[in-house]
Amino acid sequence: MNEKTYETLTDFLLQHLQQRPGMYLKEPRLSTLSTFLMGYSVGRYVSQYPYEDDFFGHNGFIQWLGHYKDNPEVDFWEAILMEEAQHDEYRALELFFEYLEKFRSEQC
Repeated sequence: MNEKTYETLTDFLLQHLQQRPGMYLKEPRLSTLSTFLMGYSVGRYVSQYPYEDDFFGHNGFIQWLGHYKDNPEVDFWEAILMEEAQHDEYRALELFFEYLEKFRSEQC
């Protein structure tokens, strides 16, 4: 049996998806990551796993990013990154991982 080597979604994203995005995303762009994360979120919801986690939860990355960028009321977290990346989805994906690493370092 294959054992997980990660504890949280953030661990998975940093340890696996960031290292080999082509294995998980059709194309390494922010919009494909967003679709991947939406699928993950729906899967967690319908499988009745606890929905609160270190990524989507009240103290998770999504909330942290909005506050960190002084934009806690933004409807879509992707918009924060796209604006900073001047609408370059590839650069926005890089920014996503930079901020996710910063979030993780502040949580430790």
